[in-house]
Amino acid sequence: MNTNHFALPANVELGNYRILRTLGQGGFGITYLAEDINDGKQVVIKENLPTFCAYRNTTSLLVASANPNDEAEEYRKLLTRFVDEARLLASLNHPNIVKVYTAFEALGTAYYVMPWVGGQELQKVAPAPQEITEAWLLPILRKLLEALEYLHSQNIYHRDIKPANILLENETTPVIIDFGTARSIISDRSATMVGSPGYSPIEQITARGQRGPWTDVYSLGATCYRLITGSPPPEANERLADDEDPLRPLINQAELRGRFSLEFLATIDKALALRAKNRWQTAGEWLASLPMVSSPLIAVNTSLPASALPKIVNTRPINVAQSTSKKKLLLFIPLLVLLIGGLSAGRYMIVLKMRENRERQQLEAAAQQQAEINEHYQKGEGYYYGRDGHEQNYETAAHHLRIAAMAGHAEAQYSFGVCYENGQGVSKNLNEAVNWYQKAAEQGLAAAQCALGSCYENGRGIIQDTNEATNWYRKAAEQGHAEAQFNLALSYDSGNGITQNSKEAANWFRKAAEQGHAKAQNHLAVCYLTGSGVTKDTSEAAQWFRKAAEQGHAEAQCSLGTLYANGHGVTEDYSEAVTWFRKAAEQGLPQAQCSLGFCYGKARGVTLNYYKAIDWHKKAANQGYATAQCTVGLCYAYGHGVTQDYSEAMNWFRKAANQGHKVAQYCLGVCYANGHGVSRDYSEAVTWFRKAANQGHAEAQYNLGLCYESGKGVSQDDNEAASWFQKAADQGHEAAKLH
Repeated sequence: MNTNHFALPANVELGNYRILRTLGQGGFGITYLAEDINDGKQVVIKENLPTFCAYRNTTSLLVASANPNDEAEEYRKLLTRFVDEARLLASLNHPNIVKVYTAFEALGTAYYVMPWVGGQELQKVAPAPQEITEAWLLPILRKLLEALEYLHSQNIYHRDIKPANILLENETTPVIIDFGTARSIISDRSATMVGSPGYSPIEQITARGQRGPWTDVYSLGATCYRLITGSPPPEANERLADDEDPLRPLINQAELRGRFSLEFLATIDKALALRAKNRWQTAGEWLASLPMVSSPLIAVNTSLPASALPKIVNTRPINVAQSTSKKKLLLFIPLLVLLIGGLSAGRYMIVLKMRENRERQQLEAAAQQQAEINEHYQKGEGYYYGRDGHEQNYETAAHHLRIAAMAGHAEAQYSFGVCYENGQGVSKNLNEAVNWYQKAAEQGLAAAQCALGSCYENGRGIIQDTNEATNWYRKAAEQGHAEAQFNLALSYDSGNGITQNSKEAANWFRKAAEQGHAKAQNHLAVCYLTGSGVTKDTSEAAQWFRKAAEQGHAEAQCSLGTLYANGHGVTEDYSEAVTWFRKAAEQGLPQAQCSLGFCYGKARGVTLNYYKAIDWHKKAANQGYATAQCTVGLCYAYGHGVTQDYSEAMNWFRKAANQGHKVAQYCLGVCYANGHGVSRDYSEAVTWFRKAANQGHAEAQYNLGLCYESGKGVSQDDNEAASWFQKAADQGHEAAKLH
């Protein structure tokens, strides 16, 4: 007897079909097993009966809206949608998608008819999770992806892929059923979760995110996860809510190794990415990434080999004469004991041998798995750098690095983090970069610890935390990582994330410098030049500047040139100074460009050449270097290397003066006082003389005193004039001493 009061009873006829029994019921409809009255062929009929807004009259069997006032329009929309989609499904033709023969309306609702597939639900006929292998699952997955690719090409999305909606015919042919026609309408109506818990991605159970082929991709990935592990993934909203994703990636589950290749598991893990953009975007994309054939894996044999089992010997009773002596019996007992002992020892040796074989096979399987992980890492590095016979391809590199990284390979985790940080082969994502750096750093990889420290220091992909940055720099530095040693030294030098300590800074600069770290060598040279954390020693400074300069470090090249120009720590040699200034200048360092321009303008180490001088000064000035801007202004004021032009001179003086350059401020004051390139304006002249004077420029102090003495641009004030004359005189200004 049918206990479901909504379902049609047996023997009810719907056109050419007779209901046999109910197969199942969901919130949107009922499925029946029926037979074709004409030929007796069994079919499946699906009935549209959304129980949340409709009901069946048990007498007339008619289906109607539950509440004519509120639900009638809703039911009408669902009915129309059901019929339209049934007709669309009837147009589909794919061996792995259930065929719809026809659709019709009756009893106030609609129906569509499908063939009766003799298979059972996938999860019911699949091997137990611990027995499923890649060889069994891979061909089934291929067929399902081909079916989804075809379905999506027709602009249809299943929206409820799960093991219960996949039938398996002949143990090898999957057939997708139950297309859940009303899902999108009901989600618009009440935001009710669609799909099935654990199998539906976040965009399907919330209003956020766009649905597309990637939605069914997630559900199929969840189906594979359920078959392999025995449980569906955690629900998507739980994964989103937790700080750490509770989903345990398949590639990290050691118990799966030996039955599945890492590459195969990685494709499923990617299908289960929480955010749609990180998944396979189409079924075809996933299909193309699958291994061509299942990888040959070592199976661990825990059974006793037949050759090791004792043979079964047929025995027959032996009649012993009653006259056998007691002495013979006593002789037989020790022999029996020896026989039993021998059998026991033999059994023990067999068990021991079996254990040794099992352990050996497990070690071989683990070694093969590790070799596979290493191979993916090496391929990833090869494609990333375009070496080892691989053409550079960031996407392929990221694919292999992902597989090795998810398997716990520390170097791959670090390299995969670099891909995310730089957007190479994957969409740029600093949060993901930090995630992978963290995984590798926690395994003790120094490069990852240093990278993680940099992320904390600069707030890249994580909340800025200089203390945490210093902690990670120290971990890497103590392993001898030169870049981390340099960064730790900078932290000590600036007091950023740690108490300032010049001696510790110099110590860590030295450790990195001795490994050839050019930046550290330059900083250590500065320490010796200034006596910061070490005894001041210009000769030692020159040696470290040279080491860095020879590696192409522009600042060190410029500093070494300055030492040669001044004879500090080395014999004065302008020719050598020019050599090093030029190397740095050609790298675009403005200080070096300005110094090289000075050498050309003063004939120091090179032949006097105002044109080359102004050319190098302009290169630096155009980079905003204030000293060069002031010098260019002087060249225009005096006509050195360019046509004299006070207006252009004023332009360059102003650029430098606005940066606080005191000489340029003084020169600008002179231009205003004399009307050079600008209308004479003593008040403006006083403003710029004062700016330079307050920075200790003696000539500006003297001129400001003259303005106060004469009352030009400022109220006449002898006391103020005397004060500024005295400041200039204290610096040795001869004219000021006469006032």
